[in-house]
Amino acid sequence: AQQEDGQYASSYIPNHGTSSGVSRVSEVAKLRDMNLGTSYTVLFDFDATDNFRVNTVLFTMWENQDDTAFNDALWTARWFKTDSNQNDSFKVYDQRGLAYPVTSAYTSSTKKWVMRVDGTSFDLFQNEGGTPTKRSGNPLSGTRSVERFEISAQKSLINNLVFFDSALTDAECQSLIT
Repeated sequence: AQQEDGQYASSYIPNHGTSSGVSRVSEVAKLRDMNLGTSYTVLFDFDATDNFRVNTVLFTMWENQDDTAFNDALWTARWFKTDSNQNDSFKVYDQRGLAYPVTSAYTSSTKKWVMRVDGTSFDLFQNEGGTPTKRSGNPLSGTRSVERFEISAQKSLINNLVFFDSALTDAECQSLIT
């Protein structure tokens, strides 16, 4: 049994009978065997406004569930701190193509973003002051089939994370962020 005084329970950490406290620096959540295929949609609902770093990788997606190297990743979702003129904004980086499909960083009044991949097409949706906005990205060099997802151990507040195993319509993506 484990009892904690907090908003959520942390993972169990055995102390093996020692009287001193045992802790971890951070936690990493991993999802494997996802098989999202080459057409999928991901809803990111989080707020990392108080993030302390200029460029923080919050989520990472891999094509192969056994890949562990950061360079083998397909996508990295990144949060940018207020300084450097990024104004607490969000971007998704194409690790395979070494570029941002949508080059500008952007904010969302609802702190929700939707990423849609359909074969080699890439779109991102956000809510700009009550107006759902679609930003089409550069065509991808190849399809991006996601099998593994990892939430980085950072100071991010995740409200909701939803994977859809199809590329939703524009209207469906916009309804997710409003």
